[in-house]
Amino acid sequence: MGPSTALLFLLMVALAQNKDAQSNAAPKPAAPPELPGVEVAAQFLIPTKFCEYGPRAYIVYFPVEITVTNGRRTPIILARQLTISRLLLGANISEVWAHKYEIGNHTAGLRLLGHGPDFEGYPSSPAFIVLKHNQSYVFTAVQGISVSNDPKNAVLGTVPTGDFEVSLELQTWPYQRDAATLNNQWSHFGDVISGAAFSFPVQIKLPANPVVQKCGLMPPPG
Repeated sequence: MGPSTALLFLLMVALAQNKDAQSNAAPKPAAPPELPGVEVAAQFLIPTKFCEYGPRAYIVYFPVEITVTNGRRTPIILARQLTISRLLLGANISEVWAHKYEIGNHTAGLRLLGHGPDFEGYPSSPAFIVLKHNQSYVFTAVQGISVSNDPKNAVLGTVPTGDFEVSLELQTWPYQRDAATLNNQWSHFGDVISGAAFSFPVQIKLPANPVVQKCGLMPPPG
């Protein structure tokens, strides 16, 4: 085997080993579909209340400061009445994106008719905000999380205690009216945002057996 042939053989072996290493590597966690350039950050503040949820569980209520930033070069049109539609929780980011634990909020019934003037020639300020590049809209929502004190004796619809990474899914379009029509109507003001937006995961702690109030909440049977 000549020098050039030996060098070619070694190169082929190295490429094959590199391909095998890539194929055996752990797959990267697949993040939820995103709205390009719409960045959501969520800060979970100190809980305001722990409510008894039967003898084995509780519900903790977090104020969540949510910041929506326009990372696009063009303006975006954002509804002001935004709601949290889901929470995704996990021990790490991979478990979050895999929906290890998922808490859904019933937002279907919250879709608004809206006032006629809100949908006329200009996106009106009471209902909408226009964000230019790098501008943000900040608001606070309250989110309840139902927690089982003992994972071996879990309550339906709860998550266990411990440290979690959590991402929230933001419903950006609260209206029954079709957003596509307004997107055409307001195209010279910016892009109407109507899809789901997910925040990057942040850490929270769910303690075991905190001091709770009797709030009259009844857990599901079973």
